[in-house]
Parts: sequence; C-alpha cells; structure tokens
Amino acid sequence: ASRRAQLLVLVPAGTKPPPPLRVEATAPGYRSSAVVPRYPRGVVTVISAPIAPAPGAVVGRLCVTPERGRVQLVGTNEPRSLTAAQATVNGKPVPGVSVAVTLTRPGTTTFTGELGTVADRASGLTGGIVPTWLAWLLLVLAAVATPVLVGAAFALALSRDPGSTT
Repeated sequence: ASRRAQLLVLVPAGTKPPPPLRVEATAPGYRSSAVVPRYPRGVVTVISAPIAPAPGAVVGRLCVTPERGRVQLVGTNEPRSLTAAQATVNGKPVPGVSVAVTLTRPGTTTFTGELGTVADRASGLTGGIVPTWLAWLLLVLAAVATPVLVGAAFALALSRDPGSTT
C-alpha cells in the first residue's frame, strides 16, 4: 500500500516541459521516494507522488528536488495554516514560509466514509466544548431530521386549501 504526497507547485510557462520532480520522505528508520515525471506547465498545479507509508506516526523531512531547472513550491505564511514544518532551500531555512503537503490514501473516499474525521474535526473546532460523541449525535440527527422536516413541510403545504388564508 502506498500513500500519495500532494504538493502545490507553480510551474513557469515555457517551451520546454517542466523537469521531473523527485519527492523523498525521510524519518528515523524510514525512507521513501518517487519521481513525478510529467505535470502541466504555466499553472499552479497539484502534483501527486506515490510514497510508501511510514510504519507509524513520525516527524520527518520531505524533500522536493527538480531533476533540472527550477520550480516554485506554493506555501503560506497565513497564521492559521502554519505548522511545525521548516521550509529550506539548499539546506538554508526560509523564514516566514510554510509548504503545504497532504498525505492521502490511495483510491477515492466518500463523505460517509469520512464521518468519523468530520465529527472529530467539528469537535476540535469548538475547542472541546462539543465532544466528539455529541458531534456524532448532531450529524445523525441532522441526517435524519432534515428529510423528515422537509417532507413534513411539503405535506403541510399540499394539505392546505389554496383559497384559505390559514
């Protein structure tokens, strides 16, 4: 099984195809790399590189190296998005820049398949005021109550005499 590292990359327009990118993830006791041979040029695009999953949760390093030329990684210095990641170029820290990386599972996911994550994150957004179990309960109630209430409103609207005022 593999995961995919997704990176937002700005590729300059030009006549030559953009360089292949080597994506390498390393951590103590872990190393995986992949090459992304082709992707669009002249646009901001998401590239996806298949890498082997780490044996567990690790703090590590992700290196993106063009095999020739240059590309720009798109990051952010927006305070809500900053993490413990340190962006470096040629081994030198780049202050005020955070690179966005997402590790995803292979295949597609559905909203219903991610309900646990949704409930957990909804709880986290409240600072713990709404525990995860209550977020689950609210999700289930919303899923059941919404169609029932819409159906009841239609039934009520259809049962009224068009000429009556009440």
